Amino acid sequence: MIIQLINSGFKDQRRRFSLCGLDLFTSAHENGTGKSAALESFKLAVLGELPGRAKTPEDILQFASGDELAVEILAAAGPGTFRVERKFLRSAPAGEKRPIYINGIRHKFEDGGRWIQERIGACSLSFDPGEFLNLVPAKKRQWILDRSPEAHFLNRETLGRFLLAKLTDAESERETGAGETETLEFFLDAQSLNWEREFLALGKSNSKQTVKNGERVSPEIESWFKAILSLWDDAESAERNLSILNSHLKTESLRIKAALKEHTAALNAFGEPMNSVLVSNKKLNSAREELERAALALGESQTKLRGTADARKDQEERAARVRWLENEISGLKSAMKKPGTKSLNGKIAEMESDVVDVEELHSRFNALQDQRAEQLQIIHQLESQGTALAQALNQTTEKLETVTSSQLKCPISAHIACGTDMAPYRNILREQIEELENEIFPIEKNLDEEKAKLTSIAEKTKRAEIDLDEATGENEALRLEIQKLRQRLAREESETSWRRGRLKTYEEEVQFQEKQMRDAPACAPLKDIAALESRTKNLADKKADCQSRLDRLLREQGRREATLQIRTNKDALERELKRAKILARLVGPEGIQATLARRAAEALESEMSAALKWIDSELEFVVDLEGDKFLMGWRRDGKIVPLETMNSAHFVLFMAPLLTALVNRLARVREKAGLPTLKALCIEGEALTAQNLSALLRGLSQMKSRGLLDNVLVAHYASVEDPEKLHGFKEHILTGRPTRYSKPNPNPNLKPNPNLKPEPAGVC
Repeated sequence: MIIQLINSGFKDQRRRFSLCGLDLFTSAHENGTGKSAALESFKLAVLGELPGRAKTPEDILQFASGDELAVEILAAAGPGTFRVERKFLRSAPAGEKRPIYINGIRHKFEDGGRWIQERIGACSLSFDPGEFLNLVPAKKRQWILDRSPEAHFLNRETLGRFLLAKLTDAESERETGAGETETLEFFLDAQSLNWEREFLALGKSNSKQTVKNGERVSPEIESWFKAILSLWDDAESAERNLSILNSHLKTESLRIKAALKEHTAALNAFGEPMNSVLVSNKKLNSAREELERAALALGESQTKLRGTADARKDQEERAARVRWLENEISGLKSAMKKPGTKSLNGKIAEMESDVVDVEELHSRFNALQDQRAEQLQIIHQLESQGTALAQALNQTTEKLETVTSSQLKCPISAHIACGTDMAPYRNILREQIEELENEIFPIEKNLDEEKAKLTSIAEKTKRAEIDLDEATGENEALRLEIQKLRQRLAREESETSWRRGRLKTYEEEVQFQEKQMRDAPACAPLKDIAALESRTKNLADKKADCQSRLDRLLREQGRREATLQIRTNKDALERELKRAKILARLVGPEGIQATLARRAAEALESEMSAALKWIDSELEFVVDLEGDKFLMGWRRDGKIVPLETMNSAHFVLFMAPLLTALVNRLARVREKAGLPTLKALCIEGEALTAQNLSALLRGLSQMKSRGLLDNVLVAHYASVEDPEKLHGFKEHILTGRPTRYSKPNPNPNLKPNPNLKPEPAGVC
């Protein structure tokens, strides 16, 4: 039981409540005082989430404006207590946003949640009435059955024993056993299901006796048995597993029907054999022996024919080979008599004598080149001397022209005239000009002579170069021709050597073949070979006939065997289809599922009616879960009031005992597995009148006193205060109006969860 609840930041409230197990949260007709926050903080502390509203840290932190919130409980377990605190941190790293502190020691969310499950047994039976009412009837039925112990206590072993017994009865065509419901009851645990009647004794059912005596079942039944049980998932409820088995059996039935159709078509294609009796082994062995004798005789005849034919063929091939060798020898000898190498050697010697020696031409050409270079140097020296004398003559002539003018101008002022007599100076210049002209004349004459010599040397050099090129070209052409003749000479010498070797080889082979032909035995005449060929053909025809007769017998045998096998397989498929139909009937909506639904409805109706009478003695609970139908409500004054038509106040009065019954049925499942369960109920009773609230509190108090509930938290807007009307509840009167989100949201990008909505009733 939870004995203390502390809220630190959830919905921006800070509250501490001491709980007694029956706790009523009210106010002085005020809303917004934190009544719902108390119930939701209780769920958050126990479960780590708000079922149907907020599951992730981001969703939960939308109920706080700060960076973190914490909820804490003090739980009594056995002789001691322990404290559990859950924190939700906005800015913590991923995986560390919701640590759990157990007695002050920090744990990760998963480890802490596992510890709470092991110590408190907290489990969620979330119930959203609006969502439940909107479900189709089949879904409502499934929701109830998934939370029923009857569906949990039907396990793989129990189902297997039941199906094995029924299949064994069907296979042996024993229909004297007890009915399916009685057989199923025999295999289920009566005490666990709390059914209020004894099951049939062991000896009343052949099915039970079969399982008890351990009679051996056929491999086919055992195979079906294992295939069905392999689909069972222990993590799922029996209702869910049975639905899966039913779908599987429908699929198997379709598969078997398709296979039966194929086998029927195959039988029609084979047709009926001419004789349904199988061919005898004696007849088959006789046909095989006759075929073996024919094959042996044919082999001997073929061997003899092959030897005779091969000997004649060998002699003919040898004679043909000798003729071919003689023709080749004749051709080789003729080729070797043709003139070849001597004439080629003569041509080569003649061409080598025509090769011109170009060394003398090279020497003459090089000498002319040297003379030309010397002549160019002489001309260059004469031209240099003539150029220097011509420049001196030009300068002296310009000076003479200057001093010969009528009046010399002063370089400083044009008004100053030079009165010096320049005649002596002009005479000197004329003498120098005459001397220079005398020196230039012989140089020009020598230069003309030397240029004429250079022209003559150039012509001789050109002629020498032409002669050298012609001689070189002729020599190169001769060398190429000589090279070709030498290559041809080498080829002819090689061919001659090859012919000599080939001629020797052929002559030796002719001698060998002639000796083999002389030593070989005489060949059989052609008429004997023809007779052997005819006998061999007859034997081959006889063997083919024997083989055909044996193949015909074997085909007939195979056809009959295949027909029998198909018929056997078809019979097996028909039996398999029968099993599938039996199992489909057993696990289908009219079989085990109907039994479980009926038992679950009976048990739930009984327990719910008992709890409901503690609220109103005139009320009676009604539920029908068979098939896909769903009816749930209460019977009052002889009329059934369905759940969908109840007003809000009656709905709360109805759901409190229903959820109490469901959580106790779920607790029995967990207790059988050795797991504790915290049976806690949170009720939003804002819509209840004072009279209805009193009835609710009275009923819940009765349920608590009988151990059906550990903690009950009820919220109501009006204060009761009168102890007699509280029926043992401790009233927590909340005052003040705490403002939600009184501070700016530090995470403006976090959008509100659109799934957040009020939850009128819930169970932890």
